Amino acid sequence: PFFLYYGLHQPHVPRVPNERFVGKSGMGPRGDVILEADWCVDQFLKELDKLGLAENTIVILTSDNGPVLDDGYQDDAVELVGDHKIAGPLRGGKTSMFDGGTRIPFMLGMVGQDETGAFFGDTLSKCGVILASFASLLGQTYPDKVDSENTLDAFLGKSKKGRKELVIEGMFNYAYRQGDWALIPPYYNPYSKEDGDFIGLGYGYKLYNLKSDIGQQKNLAEKYPKKLGELIN
Repeated sequence: PFFLYYGLHQPHVPRVPNERFVGKSGMGPRGDVILEADWCVDQFLKELDKLGLAENTIVILTSDNGPVLDDGYQDDAVELVGDHKIAGPLRGGKTSMFDGGTRIPFMLGMVGQDETGAFFGDTLSKCGVILASFASLLGQTYPDKVDSENTLDAFLGKSKKGRKELVIEGMFNYAYRQGDWALIPPYYNPYSKEDGDFIGLGYGYKLYNLKSDIGQQKNLAEKYPKKLGELIN
């Protein structure tokens, strides 16, 4: 049995694609390094096939934060993005406590596993559950005091039961999720006027119901003061 963690450099800055990918995407250096990242992952998958290990190997693809388009590099990303929404319907991006900054792709797959086991769907979770979940898969125990919870059945598509609540830590503050509710306390984010007050006073608590408002456009803090107080406490 083996474990491999592979931290992709691409498409992180500085974006310098290998010569075989330069100009191949038509989307500038950022598009080229995304092609390179895809190629790197493909090499791992092909090696698993070559060694006959694919059917007994779990592969996870995930990220550590939401996307960012303009990060100060002249890579034509802003000019070439067109109508593409880098966070889809979600509000915010990297450094943000909105879901665009904290909700990340998480794909888990096994050869021979049906589609229900390939994706988490809408199950509430975080990367930390990998520890307890895989300990269970391997017949190992995991200390209760560690912030991890066994959601193996959700990974394998046998259940939609995940975490009931999450404290989400960001670069400048934290958010709290409980079911469909998202609470964002006031905080200062120097990278985004949308997230927090530049002079550090904050814009008050933000409360959203993600089931009815995935784009977090309607702050329900004043409409549901009881729910707001419950989540704050």
